[in-house]
Amino acid sequence: MVTACAVLFSLFIAWFLIRPHLATEYPVPHSAASPEVGILLDRRERSLQVLKDLELDYQTKKITEADYQAMRRSLSQELATVLSSID
Repeated sequence: MVTACAVLFSLFIAWFLIRPHLATEYPVPHSAASPEVGILLDRRERSLQVLKDLELDYQTKKITEADYQAMRRSLSQELATVLSSID
């Protein structure tokens, strides 16, 4: 009985670890007929990542609040431009 539970638990853990690798990470909304959309989507992802990194730097006191506010404002404007271009 204990062996059966251990096997079931091991299968569950294996499924839990492998499942994210089997799923499609990002569906491609447009084909190669629209490469500019792909470029805009890449810019969106980069901008979002930079915003996350900026937030982390601010929380860990690597940058001042004034620098944080200025950089966040600039990045937010850039992201808004990219998002409006995608629509």
